Formats: sequence, structure tokens, C-alpha cells
Amino acid sequence: MSSNYDDCFTSLIMNLMAKHKVPGLSVSVVKDDKIIFERGFGYRNLEELLPMTENTLIGIGSISKSFTALAILQLQEKGLLNISDPIKKYFPWFPENPDKPILLKHLLSHSSGFPALDGTIIEMLHHNKRHIDFTPIISRSDLEWYVKSAEKERLFEPGERFFYNNDMYALIGYIIEDITGQKFSEYMREHCLSKLEMIRTSYNSDDVKKDSLNDFSTGYCIEDNKVTTYSHPYSDFLDPPGGILSSAHEMANYIQLILHRGQFHDSLILHPETCEILWNPIIKCPYSYKGEGYYGLGWVREERFGTTLLQHGGGLSSSTASLMILPELNIGVFSAENDANANCRLITEGILAILTGNDPEELPALKYKNLISMVEGTYKSYRELYSLKLETKGPLLMAHLEIDDGDFDIPISVEDPENLIFTIPTGFPDQREKIQFVRDEKTGKISYATFDRYLYHRI
Repeated sequence: MSSNYDDCFTSLIMNLMAKHKVPGLSVSVVKDDKIIFERGFGYRNLEELLPMTENTLIGIGSISKSFTALAILQLQEKGLLNISDPIKKYFPWFPENPDKPILLKHLLSHSSGFPALDGTIIEMLHHNKRHIDFTPIISRSDLEWYVKSAEKERLFEPGERFFYNNDMYALIGYIIEDITGQKFSEYMREHCLSKLEMIRTSYNSDDVKKDSLNDFSTGYCIEDNKVTTYSHPYSDFLDPPGGILSSAHEMANYIQLILHRGQFHDSLILHPETCEILWNPIIKCPYSYKGEGYYGLGWVREERFGTTLLQHGGGLSSSTASLMILPELNIGVFSAENDANANCRLITEGILAILTGNDPEELPALKYKNLISMVEGTYKSYRELYSLKLETKGPLLMAHLEIDDGDFDIPISVEDPENLIFTIPTGFPDQREKIQFVRDEKTGKISYATFDRYLYHRI
């Protein structure tokens, strides 16, 4: 389906994908109860040159948490539980202060007081050999022991501190299984996904292998022009916090559910007043613009684009995804890419900017990304005695700096974007060294950088 926005969306996506080396990306845009744009870009499989499409199945990561929270509220509507129930009702072994009990809503909002323990993702790390830990967590009882043993890690009372925690969502999955008598993925299929007509969406590898369209993505990591292949890390542990594979086309149905406050076509999946509990603010959340948003139950709520924004991202070694909804404007956007770099968030925000009459290039995240791309690279001092190399490592911009005192790898941050000044932390209080980059007046490209008494020419 085409719209007047097609060229704007396509230009934004194509340029960002090329600039940031995104193998493949799919996107769907819903406005006023219609899908106004859905497409795949690039490749879902580089080896076989298979195109990404709007129907390509791809891991949506932690966006899955909002589905899990929705299932909990379904059970609350049936009177089978309450989000204000103490967790000890379901897990008598659960470590807590009896005077300030941890409630189910604290697990759903990452406000239990427990920091990330990551017992649920040890299996995922092994899967793609990113990090090896030999803690033998392969069963529910293993994970419960792991969490129980972390009692001294909880230094904050419930509701006091936001700590993103996948393990707590895994426990929520066990609560759903214990109450319903169904395997978590089976409950979700019967009571959520099928009602949303998300027929191909699944948690299971067998479903993907038997997919009717044979359309699913392969994950990639591209560094220094080397391509590493990653497959989706299937795991029962991962299912409640991050295990869904879906397509842009079917995620549009989920957007419609949220826009209609729990109603999808003729199916009432949640009553409107219950659905809105999902994004009621519970705790201040750093995963928002300037850290001014709040986490509810599987959703981040903040004020952006002059209105309320509901959003969540998802990241796996094989894919990243972004879902953003402006309920008051009846707009929603989903995008996902088959790598771990999360450029899809820039694309989702950019599309929302276009739809709300704003310039995507003025988005803070995109301006920052463009600035980093401008300065990344290698620089050499006089006669190439010393070098300065800048590159992104995960969320950090790192400088490999050579001076007469030695070689240093240091994270640097933007201080003055207009004058291209970055700061480097030092071991002395209130002292920060600066790196400044200078553009060539004719080409507009970076010509050289200065640090302390050194000048490094770009090569």
C-alpha cells in the first residue's frame, strides 16, 4: 500500500542503511487504522541474496515483554492473579524484605530492586559464542536457584530503583505456566497471537523452519568489512523477556491493538481500562529521551513530538527492533534489522518525525549519529609519528590515542557539537582534556584534529 509519504520514508531508510551498513530492514507504518507503508529493504540473507520483505520473520527481542505483560493482564481480568500480588505467593523461595514485599508489578516494571543477573541469557551468549560463562543454567530449577542465590545483590527496595532485568520476566513466564497449565509459548499462541491474526509469529524454531512463506532472516555482524553470521538464539528462558519472531506486516496488527486499547477487529483481547494499565507510569526510566520517561508494564512512556509516545526496543545478537506508537495521533511504526546495531530506532523516530511535520535531520539521535560518522576514522601526526583512531564500540565512541606518554584507549563524549569539540576523562578531578575536529572550508569534511599539543591529519 502506497502513501504520499513513500518517497520521504524510502529516502530516510535507504540513506541510513547505506551509511550505517545495515544488511536488511523491514518496516510497517500504521496511521488512522490503515497500513500506509510496509516494505523490506536490503537482504534477509546475504549468502543467497534473498531480499528482506515486510513478511520476513525476525527477532523482536524485548518488545516481547509487552506481550508478556498483556498476558498477565488477561489473567488479571479473569481473576486468576493481580499485579499487586506479592511474588512470594508464586515463589515462596523469593528473596525479599518481608516488611516491603516485592509485587508482581515490580517484576513487570523492572523495579524489584534486583540488578540485572542475566541468568536467562547465558544460553544466548553461548549460542553465538559472544561470551562464555559456565554457570550451568539449563532448567527452571537452575534459574530459580540462581535468582535465590542473588539475595545480597538486592540493595534497593521495590519501586526505588530501575534495573532492567530479563530474569524477572522469565519468572513471570513461569507464573503464566503455573496458573494456566500451559507452556508459555502455547498460551501466548492461543490467547494473544492467534486473536491478533499473527499467524506466522512464533517463539519456536520448528514453526520458523516450517514457515509457509519460507521467509525468515539471518543475523549479521559487520565490523572492519568482515561479516559474521548469527542465528536467532532460541531458548525457553528467552521467550517471556525477548523470544518472539514476527514480521513487520503482522506487527502492524499489534499496533492496531494498542491504538484501539485492547480491541483488534472483532476480538476484545483486553478491556480498554485494563489495556491502559500497560503504560501507566511506575518508575522513571533512563531508556527515554533525556531520561525523562517512565516504565510501565513492558512499555516506556514519554512525551515526544508534542504528544504521548509509547515505545520499546529489542536487541539480540542476530537482530534489533523498534516499536513506537503515538496513541493520541493514531500512529504507530515498527522496524527491525538483521544486525545488533539498532539503527532501526533512528528510522522509527525519523518516520514519526515526518508524520508529525518535523525534520528527521533535527532529531537529537540522528544528529549525534551523523556527528559520530563524520569524525570516525584514522588521523596521523607529523611524519605519522603518532595516530588517533576513532570508532564506535557498542554504545561508546572510543579513541585510540598515541602520544609521547604511550598508547591509550579512551571513551570520549560530545561537549560542543557545533564546534566539534569532544572531551576525554582524566584521572584528576574537574579536569577534562579536549579533542577538537576541524572541517575543510571547501569540502566540509574533517581535515584534522587537535589534542593537547598534538595535531593529527585525517588520512
